[in-house]
Amino acid sequence: RKRRFRQRLQAGGAFSFIAKEIDTMRLIPIAGFCGAGKSLATLRLALQMQQNGESVCICLDRENPITRALVEEYKIEAFTGKPEEIQGYENVICECYGLDTGNKAKLMATGCQIAPMTVVVDPARLHMMAAYGAMTLNSRAYNDIIAAQLKEADIVLLSHADLDPASDAVKAMITAVAPNAKQIAFSAKNGQGYDEWAEALKGEAAPAPEIA
Repeated sequence: RKRRFRQRLQAGGAFSFIAKEIDTMRLIPIAGFCGAGKSLATLRLALQMQQNGESVCICLDRENPITRALVEEYKIEAFTGKPEEIQGYENVICECYGLDTGNKAKLMATGCQIAPMTVVVDPARLHMMAAYGAMTLNSRAYNDIIAAQLKEADIVLLSHADLDPASDAVKAMITAVAPNAKQIAFSAKNGQGYDEWAEALKGEAAPAPEIA
């Protein structure tokens, strides 16, 4: 990779090389509330892409000890920082911080190609919220954060499908917030839903919504 980097610098200069990298690099955003199963979904996708011979790494907008431990165990390249500054990879899986919203707009502003936005949700948690109402964290309601994340979704992964399949009520809750998002029952453990997810990622991301 270093040799290729030097050759491209000599051929076109640093700025043309960086511009070309940004133009061809594809960002694959994965968001979701803390504990939804985002890290395992990220790892599953990275491992499968790597096995398929694709050039891939993981980018964390903030350091995540769970994801860091997983990528070190499975020998996946991972970086913390801005995805547009990463060089040498065609696919960058961007794992967004669990409490952040507006992730799609931030990534679209990089000028890179953006794959459909995936939001991972834990159906059991959504069911609990529906039954018991809002829970709060630092004066911000959990369900407000999750709703804002879902509004950005092109794909919704219903995690832990091998343990607790999503009920019709939970699916209806998601549809009410993200009517155009594709819902996929997913298990990082046994791979259920992976092929459907990978196929959906080949599409185009919808424009980023305005998040209040």
